[in-house]
Amino acid sequence: MGNILSGVEGDDAASASPNASAGRRRDPDDGHQPSVTGLHVRRRLSRLVAAAASPAAAGIHGEGTSLDVVKGSDGNYDAADAPDDVAGEEGTDDVGQDDYEDDVTMVDRKVLVLGGGNFGTCLADHLSNLGLDVTLWARDPTVADSINLSHCNAKYMPEAKLDPALKATSVLDGDTIAAADVVLQVLTQYGPHLAPHQLLLFVNKGIETASGRLPCAVVDELLPQQLAAAATYLSGPSFAVEVVRRQPTCVVVASRRPEWAKRAQRLFHAPHFRVYTSADVVGVELAGAMKNVIALAAGACAGLGFGQNARAAIITRGLAEMIRVGVRLGADPLTFTGLAGAGDLLLTATSESSRNFRVGRLLGRGETLTEVLRTLGSVAEGVETARALYALCRDLGVDSPLCDAVHSVLFGGEDVKHAVARLMGRGPSSELRGISPMMPGAENR
Repeated sequence: MGNILSGVEGDDAASASPNASAGRRRDPDDGHQPSVTGLHVRRRLSRLVAAAASPAAAGIHGEGTSLDVVKGSDGNYDAADAPDDVAGEEGTDDVGQDDYEDDVTMVDRKVLVLGGGNFGTCLADHLSNLGLDVTLWARDPTVADSINLSHCNAKYMPEAKLDPALKATSVLDGDTIAAADVVLQVLTQYGPHLAPHQLLLFVNKGIETASGRLPCAVVDELLPQQLAAAATYLSGPSFAVEVVRRQPTCVVVASRRPEWAKRAQRLFHAPHFRVYTSADVVGVELAGAMKNVIALAAGACAGLGFGQNARAAIITRGLAEMIRVGVRLGADPLTFTGLAGAGDLLLTATSESSRNFRVGRLLGRGETLTEVLRTLGSVAEGVETARALYALCRDLGVDSPLCDAVHSVLFGGEDVKHAVARLMGRGPSSELRGISPMMPGAENR
Protein backbone atom coordinates (compact mmCIF):
# COMPACT_ATOMS: atom_id res chain seq x y z
CA MET A 1 0.00 0.00 0.00
CA GLY A 2 1.16 3.51 -0.67
CA ASN A 3 0.57 6.81 0.96
CA ILE A 4 -2.53 6.67 3.09
CA LEU A 5 -4.53 9.50 1.61
CA SER A 6 -5.63 11.28 -1.48
CA GLY A 7 -6.24 14.95 -1.97
CA VAL A 8 -3.61 15.87 0.58
CA GLU A 9 -3.51 19.60 0.82
CA GLY A 10 -2.57 21.20 4.08
CA ASP A 11 -1.44 24.50 2.58
CA ASP A 12 -3.33 25.94 -0.32
CA ALA A 13 -0.58 28.43 -1.05
CA ALA A 14 1.97 25.69 -1.60
CA SER A 15 3.02 24.48 -5.00
CA ALA A 16 1.47 21.21 -6.13
CA SER A 17 2.34 18.50 -8.60
CA PRO A 18 0.00 17.29 -11.34
CA ASN A 19 -0.69 14.23 -9.19
CA ALA A 20 -1.55 16.29 -6.13
CA SER A 21 -5.27 15.82 -6.35
CA ALA A 22 -8.10 14.05 -4.68
CA GLY A 23 -8.32 10.40 -5.51
CA ARG A 24 -4.59 9.99 -6.11
CA ARG A 25 -1.88 8.89 -3.76
CA ARG A 26 0.14 11.99 -3.07
CA ASP A 27 3.88 12.30 -2.98
CA PRO A 28 4.74 13.52 0.53
CA ASP A 29 7.23 15.95 -0.99
CA ASP A 30 4.98 17.44 -3.65
CA GLY A 31 4.70 20.73 -1.80
CA HIS A 32 1.18 20.21 -0.47
CA GLN A 33 1.36 17.04 1.49
CA PRO A 34 2.41 17.83 4.96
CA SER A 35 3.45 15.10 7.20
CA VAL A 36 3.84 16.03 10.69
CA THR A 37 3.69 14.49 14.00
CA GLY A 38 3.46 16.21 17.23
CA LEU A 39 4.56 15.45 20.70
CA HIS A 40 4.84 17.26 24.02
CA VAL A 41 1.91 16.19 26.17
CA ARG A 42 1.51 18.29 29.33
CA ARG A 43 -1.00 17.41 32.02
CA ARG A 44 -1.98 20.95 32.84
CA LEU A 45 -2.43 23.64 30.22
CA SER A 46 -1.78 26.43 32.69
CA ARG A 47 1.85 25.49 32.23
CA LEU A 48 1.66 25.82 28.49
CA VAL A 49 2.02 29.37 27.28
CA ALA A 50 -1.07 30.80 25.62
CA ALA A 51 -1.93 34.41 24.94
CA ALA A 52 -2.23 36.01 28.34
CA ALA A 53 -4.31 39.05 29.14
CA SER A 54 -1.05 40.95 29.22
CA PRO A 55 1.14 40.22 26.18
CA ALA A 56 4.26 40.88 28.21
CA ALA A 57 3.12 38.43 30.89
CA ALA A 58 2.66 35.76 28.26
CA GLY A 59 6.08 36.40 26.82
CA ILE A 60 4.72 37.78 23.56
CA HIS A 61 6.78 40.54 22.11
CA GLY A 62 6.33 42.22 18.78
CA GLU A 63 9.18 41.84 16.34
CA GLY A 64 8.22 42.89 12.87
CA THR A 65 5.08 41.00 11.95
CA SER A 66 5.77 37.89 14.01
CA LEU A 67 5.42 36.84 17.62
CA ASP A 68 8.45 35.84 19.65
CA VAL A 69 7.94 32.72 21.72
CA VAL A 70 8.98 32.89 25.36
CA LYS A 71 11.96 30.60 25.81
CA GLY A 72 13.78 29.09 28.74
CA SER A 73 17.38 29.36 29.74
CA ASP A 74 18.29 26.70 27.19
CA GLY A 75 16.88 28.81 24.37
CA ASN A 76 13.88 26.54 23.77
CA TYR A 77 10.21 27.05 24.45
CA ASP A 78 9.18 25.04 27.51
CA ALA A 79 5.89 24.87 29.33
CA ALA A 80 7.78 25.08 32.60
CA ASP A 81 9.03 28.53 31.60
CA ALA A 82 5.51 29.83 31.14
CA PRO A 83 3.61 31.89 33.70
CA ASP A 84 0.83 30.02 35.48
CA ASP A 85 -1.89 32.59 34.77
CA VAL A 86 -2.28 32.12 31.04
CA ALA A 87 -5.05 29.53 30.95
CA GLY A 88 -8.40 30.29 29.34
CA GLU A 89 -11.28 31.51 31.43
CA GLU A 90 -13.77 29.03 32.79
CA GLY A 91 -16.86 28.72 30.64
CA THR A 92 -15.14 29.68 27.39
CA ASP A 93 -13.83 27.52 24.60
CA ASP A 94 -10.31 28.80 25.19
CA VAL A 95 -7.78 26.35 26.48
CA GLY A 96 -7.73 26.08 30.26
CA GLN A 97 -6.00 23.96 32.84
CA ASP A 98 -9.13 21.96 33.68
CA ASP A 99 -9.27 20.73 30.10
CA TYR A 100 -6.27 18.53 30.67
CA GLU A 101 -7.28 16.48 33.65
CA ASP A 102 -7.34 13.22 31.75
CA ASP A 103 -5.50 9.94 31.80
CA VAL A 104 -2.97 10.79 29.11
CA THR A 105 0.12 11.16 31.26
CA MET A 106 2.94 10.34 28.85
CA VAL A 107 5.09 13.20 27.60
CA ASP A 108 5.52 13.34 23.82
CA ARG A 109 9.06 14.33 22.92
CA LYS A 110 10.05 12.55 19.72
CA VAL A 111 8.19 13.61 16.58
CA LEU A 112 8.43 12.19 13.08
CA VAL A 113 7.04 14.25 10.21
CA LEU A 114 6.59 12.33 6.95
CA GLY A 115 6.79 14.70 4.01
CA GLY A 116 9.09 17.59 3.16
CA GLY A 117 6.63 19.84 1.32
CA ASN A 118 5.47 23.27 2.45
CA PHE A 119 3.10 22.30 5.21
CA GLY A 120 5.09 19.37 6.54
CA THR A 121 8.10 21.64 6.74
CA CYS A 122 6.25 24.44 8.53
CA LEU A 123 4.74 22.11 11.14
CA ALA A 124 8.06 20.36 11.72
CA ASP A 125 9.73 23.75 12.18
CA HIS A 126 6.97 24.84 14.55
CA LEU A 127 7.33 21.78 16.77
CA SER A 128 11.12 21.95 16.73
CA ASN A 129 10.91 25.59 17.78
CA LEU A 130 8.85 24.46 20.77
CA GLY A 131 11.78 22.35 21.93
CA LEU A 132 10.69 18.93 20.68
CA ASP A 133 12.97 16.37 19.06
CA VAL A 134 11.69 16.54 15.47
CA THR A 135 12.84 14.59 12.44
CA LEU A 136 11.39 15.38 9.03
CA TRP A 137 11.50 12.67 6.37
CA ALA A 138 11.71 13.91 2.79
CA ARG A 139 11.67 11.62 -0.22
CA ASP A 140 14.04 13.97 -2.05
CA PRO A 141 17.57 13.76 -0.56
CA THR A 142 18.31 17.33 -1.66
CA VAL A 143 15.47 18.58 0.57
CA ALA A 144 16.89 16.73 3.57
CA ASP A 145 20.39 17.99 2.83
CA SER A 146 19.29 21.62 2.56
CA ILE A 147 17.47 21.43 5.89
CA ASN A 148 20.41 19.81 7.67
CA LEU A 149 23.13 21.97 6.12
CA SER A 150 21.44 25.32 5.57
CA HIS A 151 18.40 25.18 7.86
CA CYS A 152 16.06 25.88 4.97
CA ASN A 153 13.94 23.89 2.53
CA ALA A 154 15.49 25.21 -0.66
CA LYS A 155 13.02 23.38 -2.88
CA TYR A 156 9.70 24.42 -1.33
CA MET A 157 10.36 27.26 1.13
CA PRO A 158 13.66 28.85 0.10
CA GLU A 159 13.02 32.15 1.88
CA ALA A 160 12.17 30.60 5.27
CA LYS A 161 14.87 30.10 7.89
CA LEU A 162 14.05 26.94 9.83
CA ASP A 163 14.76 26.06 13.44
CA PRO A 164 18.43 24.98 13.72
CA ALA A 165 17.51 21.95 15.81
CA LEU A 166 15.23 20.48 13.12
CA LYS A 167 16.69 17.31 11.62
CA ALA A 168 15.85 15.80 8.23
CA THR A 169 16.45 12.48 6.53
CA SER A 170 15.64 10.80 3.24
CA VAL A 171 15.88 7.32 4.75
CA LEU A 172 12.84 5.78 6.41
CA ASP A 173 12.48 2.38 8.05
CA GLY A 174 10.26 0.62 10.52
CA ASP A 175 12.56 1.29 13.47
CA THR A 176 12.37 5.04 12.87
CA ILE A 177 8.57 4.88 12.79
CA ALA A 178 8.39 2.77 15.94
CA ALA A 179 10.72 5.07 17.89
CA ALA A 180 8.50 8.15 17.49
CA ASP A 181 5.95 9.30 20.05
CA VAL A 182 4.10 11.18 17.33
CA VAL A 183 3.84 10.44 13.62
CA LEU A 184 2.43 13.00 11.27
CA GLN A 185 1.07 11.71 7.95
CA VAL A 186 1.31 7.94 8.24
CA LEU A 187 2.42 5.80 5.31
CA THR A 188 0.35 2.63 5.30
CA GLN A 189 3.19 0.29 4.43
CA TYR A 190 4.59 1.05 7.88
CA GLY A 191 1.34 0.18 9.66
CA PRO A 192 2.86 -2.90 11.36
CA HIS A 193 5.39 -0.64 13.08
CA LEU A 194 2.77 1.65 14.63
CA ALA A 195 1.66 1.24 18.23
CA PRO A 196 -1.49 2.32 20.15
CA HIS A 197 0.46 4.74 22.34
CA GLN A 198 1.59 6.83 19.35
CA LEU A 199 -0.23 10.01 18.37
CA LEU A 200 -1.10 9.70 14.67
CA LEU A 201 -1.86 13.04 13.07
CA PHE A 202 -3.22 13.65 9.57
CA VAL A 203 -3.43 16.92 7.63
CA ASN A 204 -4.91 15.56 4.39
CA LYS A 205 -7.71 17.45 2.66
CA GLY A 206 -9.66 15.96 -0.18
CA ILE A 207 -12.11 13.29 -1.33
CA GLU A 208 -11.04 10.00 -2.85
CA THR A 209 -12.29 10.05 -6.43
CA ALA A 210 -12.84 6.34 -6.86
CA SER A 211 -14.81 5.83 -3.65
CA GLY A 212 -16.07 9.28 -2.64
CA ARG A 213 -14.58 8.79 0.81
CA LEU A 214 -13.02 11.38 3.08
CA PRO A 215 -9.47 10.86 4.37
CA CYS A 216 -10.76 9.65 7.74
CA ALA A 217 -12.71 6.86 6.02
CA VAL A 218 -9.59 5.77 4.14
CA VAL A 219 -7.68 5.74 7.43
CA ASP A 220 -10.44 3.62 8.98
CA GLU A 221 -10.00 1.07 6.21
CA LEU A 222 -6.22 0.91 6.05
CA LEU A 223 -5.23 1.06 9.72
CA PRO A 224 -6.15 -1.30 12.55
CA GLN A 225 -9.34 -0.25 14.34
CA GLN A 226 -7.55 0.73 17.56
CA LEU A 227 -5.19 3.07 15.71
CA ALA A 228 -7.84 4.52 13.39
CA ALA A 229 -10.19 5.30 16.29
CA ALA A 230 -7.54 7.47 17.95
CA ALA A 231 -6.34 9.19 14.77
CA THR A 232 -6.28 12.99 14.92
CA TYR A 233 -6.93 15.42 12.05
CA LEU A 234 -5.62 18.99 11.87
CA SER A 235 -7.29 21.63 9.71
CA GLY A 236 -8.00 25.33 9.52
CA PRO A 237 -6.77 28.54 7.86
CA SER A 238 -3.00 28.11 7.91
CA PHE A 239 -0.75 29.12 5.04
CA ALA A 240 2.63 27.51 5.67
CA VAL A 241 4.68 30.64 5.07
CA GLU A 242 2.79 32.53 7.78
CA VAL A 243 3.22 29.71 10.29
CA VAL A 244 6.97 29.68 9.69
CA ARG A 245 7.05 33.43 10.25
CA ARG A 246 5.32 32.93 13.63
CA GLN A 247 2.35 34.99 12.57
CA PRO A 248 -0.88 34.47 14.56
CA THR A 249 -2.67 31.33 13.38
CA CYS A 250 -5.61 29.32 14.73
CA VAL A 251 -6.39 25.72 13.76
CA VAL A 252 -8.59 22.87 14.95
CA VAL A 253 -7.71 19.25 15.73
CA ALA A 254 -10.46 16.64 15.56
CA SER A 255 -10.52 13.11 16.90
CA ARG A 256 -13.16 10.58 17.90
CA ARG A 257 -11.24 10.26 21.17
CA PRO A 258 -11.37 13.63 22.99
CA GLU A 259 -8.26 12.91 25.04
CA TRP A 260 -6.28 12.33 21.84
CA ALA A 261 -7.47 15.65 20.39
CA LYS A 262 -6.33 17.34 23.60
CA ARG A 263 -3.02 15.55 23.32
CA ALA A 264 -2.50 17.02 19.86
CA GLN A 265 -3.66 20.40 21.15
CA ARG A 266 -1.04 20.36 23.89
CA LEU A 267 1.59 19.35 21.39
CA PHE A 268 1.06 22.24 18.96
CA HIS A 269 -0.34 25.03 21.13
CA ALA A 270 1.84 28.15 21.34
CA PRO A 271 1.37 31.93 21.70
CA HIS A 272 1.30 32.38 17.93
CA PHE A 273 -0.41 29.06 17.13
CA ARG A 274 -3.71 28.51 18.93
CA VAL A 275 -5.23 25.05 18.70
CA TYR A 276 -8.88 24.21 19.35
CA THR A 277 -10.37 20.72 19.66
CA SER A 278 -13.35 19.07 18.01
CA ALA A 279 -15.02 15.65 18.08
CA ASP A 280 -16.51 16.14 14.58
CA VAL A 281 -13.97 14.38 12.39
CA VAL A 282 -16.31 14.13 9.39
CA GLY A 283 -17.25 17.82 9.50
CA VAL A 284 -13.66 19.00 9.81
CA GLU A 285 -12.53 16.74 6.95
CA LEU A 286 -15.41 17.62 4.63
CA ALA A 287 -14.93 21.35 5.18
CA GLY A 288 -11.24 21.05 4.29
CA ALA A 289 -12.12 19.36 1.01
CA MET A 290 -15.09 21.45 -0.14
CA LYS A 291 -13.53 24.85 0.52
CA ASN A 292 -11.09 24.22 -2.33
CA VAL A 293 -13.93 23.75 -4.82
CA ILE A 294 -15.68 26.89 -3.61
CA ALA A 295 -12.41 28.82 -3.89
CA LEU A 296 -12.27 27.89 -7.58
CA ALA A 297 -15.68 29.52 -8.04
CA ALA A 298 -14.60 32.63 -6.11
CA GLY A 299 -11.50 32.93 -8.25
CA ALA A 300 -13.55 32.56 -11.43
CA CYS A 301 -15.77 35.46 -10.36
CA ALA A 302 -12.68 37.58 -9.80
CA GLY A 303 -11.39 36.57 -13.23
CA LEU A 304 -14.65 37.74 -14.79
CA GLY A 305 -14.16 41.13 -13.17
CA PHE A 306 -16.99 40.84 -10.64
CA GLY A 307 -16.68 42.71 -7.36
CA GLN A 308 -17.00 41.86 -3.71
CA ASN A 309 -20.77 41.28 -3.81
CA ALA A 310 -20.29 38.27 -6.07
CA ARG A 311 -17.42 36.90 -4.01
CA ALA A 312 -19.43 37.20 -0.79
CA ALA A 313 -22.34 35.42 -2.45
CA ILE A 314 -20.07 32.61 -3.64
CA ILE A 315 -18.61 32.13 -0.16
CA THR A 316 -21.92 32.13 1.71
CA ARG A 317 -23.82 29.98 -0.78
CA GLY A 318 -20.84 27.65 -0.96
CA LEU A 319 -20.91 27.40 2.82
CA ALA A 320 -24.61 26.47 2.62
CA GLU A 321 -23.76 23.63 0.24
CA MET A 322 -20.98 22.53 2.55
CA ILE A 323 -23.45 22.30 5.43
CA ARG A 324 -26.02 20.43 3.33
CA VAL A 325 -23.49 17.76 2.41
CA GLY A 326 -22.17 17.67 5.96
CA VAL A 327 -25.50 17.07 7.69
CA ARG A 328 -26.26 14.29 5.23
CA LEU A 329 -22.98 12.64 6.25
CA GLY A 330 -23.77 13.09 9.93
CA ALA A 331 -21.57 16.11 10.67
CA ASP A 332 -22.43 18.83 13.16
CA PRO A 333 -23.68 21.90 11.22
CA LEU A 334 -21.91 24.19 13.69
CA THR A 335 -18.54 22.77 12.67
CA PHE A 336 -18.85 24.64 9.37
CA THR A 337 -19.05 27.97 11.18
CA GLY A 338 -15.65 27.35 12.74
CA LEU A 339 -12.02 27.31 11.70
CA ALA A 340 -12.18 24.26 9.43
CA GLY A 341 -15.29 25.61 7.69
CA ALA A 342 -15.82 29.35 7.43
CA GLY A 343 -12.27 30.11 8.56
CA ASP A 344 -10.45 28.05 5.96
CA LEU A 345 -13.03 28.94 3.31
CA LEU A 346 -12.50 32.67 3.83
CA LEU A 347 -8.74 32.26 3.58
CA THR A 348 -8.78 30.10 0.47
CA ALA A 349 -11.55 31.94 -1.37
CA THR A 350 -10.17 35.45 -0.86
CA SER A 351 -6.38 35.19 -0.97
CA GLU A 352 -4.25 35.72 -4.05
CA SER A 353 -1.82 33.27 -2.44
CA SER A 354 -4.38 30.48 -2.74
CA ARG A 355 -3.62 28.17 -5.65
CA ASN A 356 -7.28 27.20 -5.96
CA PHE A 357 -8.27 30.86 -6.17
CA ARG A 358 -5.62 31.51 -8.82
CA VAL A 359 -6.75 28.55 -10.92
CA GLY A 360 -10.33 29.81 -10.77
CA ARG A 361 -9.27 33.32 -11.73
CA LEU A 362 -7.47 32.06 -14.83
CA LEU A 363 -10.53 30.05 -15.80
CA GLY A 364 -12.64 33.17 -15.35
CA ARG A 365 -10.33 35.02 -17.72
CA GLY A 366 -11.12 32.48 -20.41
CA GLU A 367 -8.25 30.02 -20.16
CA THR A 368 -8.97 26.32 -20.45
CA LEU A 369 -7.94 23.88 -17.75
CA THR A 370 -5.15 22.65 -20.01
CA GLU A 371 -3.87 26.19 -20.43
CA VAL A 372 -4.06 26.78 -16.69
CA LEU A 373 -2.00 23.67 -16.09
CA ARG A 374 0.58 24.88 -18.55
CA THR A 375 0.68 28.34 -16.93
CA LEU A 376 0.95 27.20 -13.31
CA GLY A 377 2.80 23.95 -13.88
CA SER A 378 0.29 22.05 -11.75
CA VAL A 379 -3.35 21.99 -10.77
CA ALA A 380 -4.90 22.79 -7.40
CA GLU A 381 -6.54 20.12 -5.25
CA GLY A 382 -9.96 21.63 -5.83
CA VAL A 383 -9.98 20.46 -9.46
CA GLU A 384 -10.04 16.73 -8.76
CA THR A 385 -12.01 17.28 -5.56
CA ALA A 386 -14.74 18.89 -7.72
CA ARG A 387 -15.01 15.65 -9.69
CA ALA A 388 -15.27 13.52 -6.54
CA LEU A 389 -17.65 15.96 -4.87
CA TYR A 390 -20.01 15.98 -7.85
CA ALA A 391 -20.36 12.20 -7.67
CA LEU A 392 -20.75 12.30 -3.89
CA CYS A 393 -23.57 14.85 -4.04
CA ARG A 394 -25.36 12.73 -6.65
CA ASP A 395 -25.07 9.68 -4.40
CA LEU A 396 -26.36 11.60 -1.39
CA GLY A 397 -29.11 13.40 -3.28
CA VAL A 398 -27.84 16.78 -2.05
CA ASP A 399 -28.64 20.00 -3.91
CA SER A 400 -25.27 21.57 -4.79
CA PRO A 401 -25.73 24.01 -7.71
CA LEU A 402 -22.51 25.96 -7.10
CA CYS A 403 -20.25 22.92 -6.88
CA ASP A 404 -22.10 21.38 -9.83
CA ALA A 405 -21.33 24.50 -11.88
CA VAL A 406 -17.63 24.24 -11.03
CA HIS A 407 -17.69 20.63 -12.18
CA SER A 408 -19.47 21.60 -15.41
CA VAL A 409 -16.86 24.25 -16.22
CA LEU A 410 -13.94 21.97 -15.44
CA PHE A 411 -15.11 18.75 -17.01
CA GLY A 412 -18.19 19.57 -19.08
CA GLY A 413 -16.76 22.36 -21.20
CA GLU A 414 -19.28 24.96 -19.99
CA ASP A 415 -18.27 28.59 -20.39
CA VAL A 416 -17.77 30.36 -17.04
CA LYS A 417 -20.06 33.24 -18.01
CA HIS A 418 -22.79 30.82 -19.01
CA ALA A 419 -22.42 28.94 -15.72
CA VAL A 420 -22.80 32.18 -13.75
CA ALA A 421 -25.88 33.16 -15.76
CA ARG A 422 -27.39 29.74 -15.16
CA LEU A 423 -26.77 29.96 -11.41
CA MET A 424 -28.24 33.44 -11.14
CA GLY A 425 -31.22 32.53 -13.34
CA ARG A 426 -32.53 29.76 -11.11
CA GLY A 427 -35.89 30.22 -9.41
CA PRO A 428 -36.16 31.79 -5.95
CA SER A 429 -35.85 29.54 -2.90
CA SER A 430 -35.38 29.51 0.88
CA GLU A 431 -31.90 30.44 2.02
CA LEU A 432 -31.70 27.51 4.42
CA ARG A 433 -33.21 24.82 2.25
CA GLY A 434 -31.74 21.46 3.11
CA ILE A 435 -30.25 22.89 6.29
CA SER A 436 -33.04 24.26 8.47
CA PRO A 437 -34.69 20.89 9.27
CA MET A 438 -31.46 20.00 11.08
CA MET A 439 -31.36 23.20 13.11
CA PRO A 440 -33.27 24.30 16.23
CA GLY A 441 -36.31 26.45 15.49
CA ALA A 442 -36.67 25.07 11.95
CA GLU A 443 -40.44 25.22 12.21
CA ASN A 444 -40.25 29.03 12.27
CA ARG A 445 -38.25 29.29 9.02
